[in-house]
Amino acid sequence: MVVEAYKHKKFIDSSTGKKTDLIYKDVNPTKKAVTKQLKANLAQSDKVAKTLSGDKLTAYLT
Repeated sequence: MVVEAYKHKKFIDSSTGKKTDLIYKDVNPTKKAVTKQLKANLAQSDKVAKTLSGDKLTAYLT
């Protein structure tokens, strides 16, 4: 939602000199990187959780 106000803002890309949408230049690549890292973190958490049980599992998930 923070980006929504700038969704259609154009700026000059210093590397190309062309007008570019902020959302395509900065937001989408960052969103992809964050999503990739979150999925990796979740997979690691699931792997650890599968090795635990009882109170240890409850404490880990909490």
